[in-house]
Amino acid sequence: MNTRMSLHNKKNIACGWEHTLALGERGLYVFACGNGRYGQLGAGTRAHQRTLAPVAGLEEQHDVVMVAAGNCHSVAVTSAGALLLWGYNYFGQLGQGDKEDRLVPVTLCLLQFGGDLVAMVACGGDHTLVVTRVGRLFAFGEGSNGQLGLGDRNDRIVPVEVGPGRLGGAIITYAAAGRSHSGVVTSGGGVWTWGCGYEGRLGHNDEHEQLEPRELQEQFGGACALSLAAGATHTMVVTTCGAVWAFGRGADGQLGLGDVDDRYAPVRVGGEEAFGQSKVHTVACGNTHTVAVTDAGALWSWGCGDEGRLGHNDEDDRLVPTRVGRERFGGAKITTADCGGALSAAVSEDGALFTWGAEEWIGAPAGLGHNDRGTSSCPPLWRPTTCSASASAAGLHSSPSWRWPLPWARTRDLGVARWQAVRALRVAKSCSGKWTANQRRTKRASGRLLLRSRASRALSR
Repeated sequence: MNTRMSLHNKKNIACGWEHTLALGERGLYVFACGNGRYGQLGAGTRAHQRTLAPVAGLEEQHDVVMVAAGNCHSVAVTSAGALLLWGYNYFGQLGQGDKEDRLVPVTLCLLQFGGDLVAMVACGGDHTLVVTRVGRLFAFGEGSNGQLGLGDRNDRIVPVEVGPGRLGGAIITYAAAGRSHSGVVTSGGGVWTWGCGYEGRLGHNDEHEQLEPRELQEQFGGACALSLAAGATHTMVVTTCGAVWAFGRGADGQLGLGDVDDRYAPVRVGGEEAFGQSKVHTVACGNTHTVAVTDAGALWSWGCGDEGRLGHNDEDDRLVPTRVGRERFGGAKITTADCGGALSAAVSEDGALFTWGAEEWIGAPAGLGHNDRGTSSCPPLWRPTTCSASASAAGLHSSPSWRWPLPWARTRDLGVARWQAVRALRVAKSCSGKWTANQRRTKRASGRLLLRSRASRALSR
């Protein structure tokens, strides 16, 4: 079983909130690891998986060309234009006409897309966008913030076309989905966004919610857009000239603009000197951090540094793009990267997969694929032929994990006081520009308690 990563498609890895997908060489296998509570690992169970393992039922799918991951659902596209989905389906994000989770991949009939073949897919928090080979756009899943672009806030449990009339008749070439907002790039290099507009994540110079796609006009310095990425609360656009533009929430430095301010309209990240004077061809947004890959094969990261998710062997935030040393990857060039809730992943030119960040998140594996419980603050190589990630074998160093000491039972009934404490800390950071050690520990503890409380309430429903 060959488990080296494919180099023929930039979507050969995908990071969800707490799970990771990786495409094997020539699309022979799809691998998954992390939290399996909702079946997002495709293993036929709800068990967690600490190391990468093949997704069940895809052994005969020898032509998978891309993978995508939402909060808790997963999708794969084949070279024949077929779409396979699995995992969480409470909002209908699997498009099956019901709200039942799927523990193994199921196919979505192409008749749902008017018989068109699928070109690409994007997974948001709990919604899914599909672009067909003729440039049509379909959406399904959660629509509470208008993120489906269908003119209302209703969920859809089957694919519904975001009609060309809503997109000025444009042909869609690329789509991205965030937690509660969405965006596309057209064949003419235009960008349209919609959904939740809070903190400026739609780039329309306001915070208004958009229930239908709205074009970003006269932006990006006159250049055409090539692709875009949507995080939990921020958005990044890559232009054909290799420049990166940012807008949305900036409280953790995830915009890379040197401060922690929000931006309501696109602002260029750096100038001609940014990214080592190399063009950016890939950008990915996580919850509160961002990564980019340049034509020179360099990986850059910025934003929240908690749990080492930036790959700089520390937990410091970075307010501007900072290169992750090539020695972290054994000197190899990086071809693509992605990031999720609290982790990041990259594939090198020789097909090696590197992951780093939080190993555990809210009591479950976070999707690093390492057979240990340690947070990794610099990129160790995941070796498919061994049972654990071997940082020492790759000549790298990993810092020990920072573990939350309280049991799950003590995370209930937090109320708003904890959230107010986190906001107070963010105000303190915005004034000083950097967390103190005590503030950082309190921020991590408060954030984890808040997330655990939400998870507890969800499980008790």
